[in-house]
Amino acid sequence: MATLWVGMALGVVGVVLIAALRGWVGSARARDDTPRDASINRNAGRYLLGFASGCALTVLSCIAVIEALARVAPDYLPPPAISNHISFDEKLLFLRQNPQLQPRILGIGSSTAMRSLDGSAFQENDEAPPSFLNAGIAGGQMNQIRYVSGFYLDLFRKIDVLLQLAVPPDFTDCTHTEGVFFDREDGRDFASGRMSMVGAYLKYFNPHELIPAAMHIAADRKNWAEDTRLRLYMDAFGSMPMQVPADTVQRRHEELYSSVSLLDSRCFEELRAWSRETAEKGIRLYVVIPPISPYFLRSVQGAEDQIETFVARLRESLRGEPAILIDARQVVRLGEGDFADAYHLQWTAAQRLSLEIAGVIQRDMRQTSLEPVPEQSELEAPALGSLQTFGSGSQGSEPPL
Repeated sequence: MATLWVGMALGVVGVVLIAALRGWVGSARARDDTPRDASINRNAGRYLLGFASGCALTVLSCIAVIEALARVAPDYLPPPAISNHISFDEKLLFLRQNPQLQPRILGIGSSTAMRSLDGSAFQENDEAPPSFLNAGIAGGQMNQIRYVSGFYLDLFRKIDVLLQLAVPPDFTDCTHTEGVFFDREDGRDFASGRMSMVGAYLKYFNPHELIPAAMHIAADRKNWAEDTRLRLYMDAFGSMPMQVPADTVQRRHEELYSSVSLLDSRCFEELRAWSRETAEKGIRLYVVIPPISPYFLRSVQGAEDQIETFVARLRESLRGEPAILIDARQVVRLGEGDFADAYHLQWTAAQRLSLEIAGVIQRDMRQTSLEPVPEQSELEAPALGSLQTFGSGSQGSEPPL
């Protein structure tokens, strides 16, 4: 899209130059031209100048509209399509609007992490700025999760804990899915405010998506329950909660998770490499297997076998590695009503799970160091209700309706 705008600018300049040249040549030959030839030359020059002026006016109008919306009605302005992943582009805008963030704990993964981690459970002091940031991206594969997580580590140098929710869909296609899905430098410049809003929109301008999105983006940013539109509500920790009506849960299961997919060995190789990379940076990586919907396990052929195969491959991949594996399926007792679909938790259940995970991590951080564990890299979940959390009695953040 940047090429489009550069080409348009060059085209405008070229048209102006051609018009000026034609006008100069026309005036030089005026005494040799017949009246009809002189009229044609003048009309051609006027046409080219008019076209150039129209192009310039279009560009200036776009800039004016973007500036006006950004200042007067920012909720109606979709984020610049820096990655073309709406959840990540919204997160970049969130970072830009919250420059005070200095997280110490980063939640990573796909939409399961994005919607199922409550940052307040990891907050040490309710009065302090958020120490947890949710960096989950919808639809992310393990190689993409690694790439975007590296972006956050470069952006926030105080992060020392990574919390990854790992589910089978994140490990199904790292062979054909491009891991590098946005320009890190542009993302960093936009999030930090070094790239102007207008510059970002012009560089990544896509009217076919920008204009339709502007019609409903404001409502989407308030939505965390309605199933007929995007859920882009974001809390203070960057999480995008969901709490769907009970009558839509079964439909979501059937439409989104009616079968299982093969696992990709390349994804597990990415995880192993990611474990070593984070340890070299002095960062502790916790890989958490979250609870899975009982309805999904019962109703989809091969679901139970896939989950057990997935868990076994995670254990094998992380054996002897610095990362710590937490099987959280037994940490909290969740029923079918606690799930929005196969892998996404209702927000009330996500709050409970986050409190328990926070306790497991806190206990481990008190007892262990960053040294690799040769034979045992998995933490056992303690008894239910026996955990102390990072926060002081926090019950989680409650999204407004």
